[in-house]
Amino acid sequence: MRIKEILHLLQQEYGLIDWQLHQDPISVLVVTVLSQNTSGANSKRAFRSLIDNFSDWEAVAAASKDMPQF
Repeated sequence: MRIKEILHLLQQEYGLIDWQLHQDPISVLVVTVLSQNTSGANSKRAFRSLIDNFSDWEAVAAASKDMPQF
């Protein structure tokens, strides 16, 4: 079965879903990675720490791996 067929069947069953992105794509990716092997509370805390301590994702990417932990 092709993806388009699956999507059509899902739409028939559940209706058309209006997808809304609640965060920018990089934030969604970071939250997903953080949540892989961590509890929800800890991954949310880690994400909040990143947001609070860096000006943007470019600053996170440029950060040294030897930076002190927050």
